[in-house]
Amino acid sequence: MQQRLPRERRRRFPPVTEWLALMATMMAVAALPIDITLPALPALTCDFSLADANTAQTIITTFVLGFALGQIFYGPLSDSLGRKPLLMTGLIVYALASLFIVFSSDFTALLVGRFAQGVGAAAPEIIVIAMVRDMFGGRRMARVMSALMAVFILGPMFFPSVGGLLLTLGHWRYIFWFLLIVSLAVMLWAGLRLPETKPPHRRKPFSMTTTTKAFSTIVTTRQTLGYGLAQMFMFACLLAYLNSTQQIFADLYDVHGSFPAFFAMI
Repeated sequence: MQQRLPRERRRRFPPVTEWLALMATMMAVAALPIDITLPALPALTCDFSLADANTAQTIITTFVLGFALGQIFYGPLSDSLGRKPLLMTGLIVYALASLFIVFSSDFTALLVGRFAQGVGAAAPEIIVIAMVRDMFGGRRMARVMSALMAVFILGPMFFPSVGGLLLTLGHWRYIFWFLLIVSLAVMLWAGLRLPETKPPHRRKPFSMTTTTKAFSTIVTTRQTLGYGLAQMFMFACLLAYLNSTQQIFADLYDVHGSFPAFFAMI
């Protein structure tokens, strides 16, 4: 598995099953803040006295905007500074943003926290992909990524159920306490067990020129640009669905309590 790591560093590497579990958990942590908050949208509308129920949906869009922005920087910076420092930085931002949201007194402050939470959540998403690329190539890399993406796709089926359970226990703020605890647990696990996969001799100095050149290569390569645009439109449909799904089931079909189950089935 650790074919690209020096022999002395392979001995310090966790077992394959643990490494895969940690990678899958980090990818799940990146997706968790979107789906777990869906059942809380009516509570947010009521608690902050929002005039329009659609306004509550902005906690999803704002998170995604921060998530998209963070991805631009974590990759190039981790090439220069190493994977683990950037991963820890992102998880710290994620945790602090979750804590900030817990004590937010108005909806604007909550949106600021959600944007920051998205920026932090981009780190585990990007660093996992970078670590897999550091260690694998060809078909082995494809198999590992397929396994991790299966977790990334299947996990959100159950996240709204977790959010619904936390709501039954009390306030919507419990959801963000839960996200804080999860981020701290992953930070501790990764800090103790995850080795650096980008040693100093393989790092590249950060340069805006290099980054801009790489971006230019992407947008001028027709095949890459085509797949990227296709994925963009697909994600736009998914985002529109995520924003409106809770209201569709609750307001149109009147299945408030069963929303997580219907979400999972779809």
